[in-house]
Amino acid sequence: MVVLTGYEDELFSREVVKHGAKDYLVKGQHPITVRLRVHSLRDGAQKTQLEVARLAI
Repeated sequence: MVVLTGYEDELFSREVVKHGAKDYLVKGQHPITVRLRVHSLRDGAQKTQLEVARLAI
C-alpha cells in the first residue's frame, strides 16, 4: 500500500508505515509525477516480496 497524503507530519508518516504502508507521498511537497508514482509502487512491491521471502525462511 502506498499512501498519498496532505500531511507533512513525520509522526503520521511513521504511523502509516508502522501499520503496513510501504511508502507515502506528500501532496504539495514536490510534483507527484507518473514516474514518481510508478517508482513508489514498484518499490513497495519489492519491499513486500522481500518481506514475504523473509517470512518463508
